[in-house]
Amino acid sequence: MERAQQLEDADASSALLKLLAHDLREPFGPLGLALSMLAESVADSDAQLVHLAEVNCARIVRMIDAVLLAMRPHRNLELMPADLAEIAESAAEAARATGIACAVRAGSCPVDAAPSTVRDIITGLLECVPPGQIASIAVQPDGDRATFELRAASVDWSAGLGGAVPSDRRSAFVLALLAVFGAHGGAMEAGDGVVAGWIPLRS
Repeated sequence: MERAQQLEDADASSALLKLLAHDLREPFGPLGLALSMLAESVADSDAQLVHLAEVNCARIVRMIDAVLLAMRPHRNLELMPADLAEIAESAAEAARATGIACAVRAGSCPVDAAPSTVRDIITGLLECVPPGQIASIAVQPDGDRATFELRAASVDWSAGLGGAVPSDRRSAFVLALLAVFGAHGGAMEAGDGVVAGWIPLRS
């Protein structure tokens, strides 16, 4: 009976956070659209400023998603066939578009995953790397696991992880990846300079 109540509470919490996520993200849809339309008509001298506004609008949405992902239960995460290597490449490409230097070494890793969720979190982690530094991502099959490793030498990825609620932007994305990897049936660790984890390969 107690377990049933816990599951019911978790579902209610998840539903509330989904509603909150929608309400928080909603204003940024029209804003992003307006900025993209503006980018087509502004003078070249203003184009960089508009692009910066677009990038930061997308960052705020990812930050909202990361905080809510870290705080919500993940029993009902929708998984589908995907390749963790392609997800990592896509995340790195999105980060490079914002000026982040990122090298990727990836071997094909077919998994059952929530691709957009994992991609957005990895992109968010990359955006926490200080300017001027190079991040690296490695994705490789290892037995029955798809392993993931993100390295950035000067970042202590474990900082701010003492509580259930993230203390800053970086810890929000780390906690979100920890929760999502767990929901995928895997595990993750964060330490000085590295975030590493795994999820099962698709059988």
